[in-house]
Amino acid sequence: VSQSRYIHYEINHNCSRVTKNNIHTNLSVLFNYAETRNHISQSPLKDIRKLKGGFKKPEIVKPEELDKLLKYCLKRNWRDRIAVFVLISFCGVRREEASKLDWSAINLKNRTVEIGDQIAKNWSYRTTTVSENAYAWLSEIKVDNCGFIELVVI
Repeated sequence: VSQSRYIHYEINHNCSRVTKNNIHTNLSVLFNYAETRNHISQSPLKDIRKLKGGFKKPEIVKPEELDKLLKYCLKRNWRDRIAVFVLISFCGVRREEASKLDWSAINLKNRTVEIGDQIAKNWSYRTTTVSENAYAWLSEIKVDNCGFIELVVI
């Protein structure tokens, strides 16, 4: 790996600045280790700095916007999206976790969501509570015999 190849990769790799900086950190650790063991004379990333950029404040969805979104999904019969949006909005489940969760992780009787260590950030098992709002939305949804989410007709 040369500096020019790394720079070419960084410019042409379609990912966020944070991801590129994480890749830079990991490669730097690898090359610095190789340098200390005399496997290479100098890290090719030695003079390459991480990308600069400020922290972007996360956008907050207003309650009326979320209500509109969930009702739109309900109207379109997008039950899987309802479940994901509800878990994210009312249960404190991360976006990546919610998209990977199996319906069996949601226990409406005990009002809990179990996030297994294979799904959770930092590989750490955790349980979160299903709030009243989440319960109201999720109780409208059930799983059919194939494991797909379907709307309960009331």
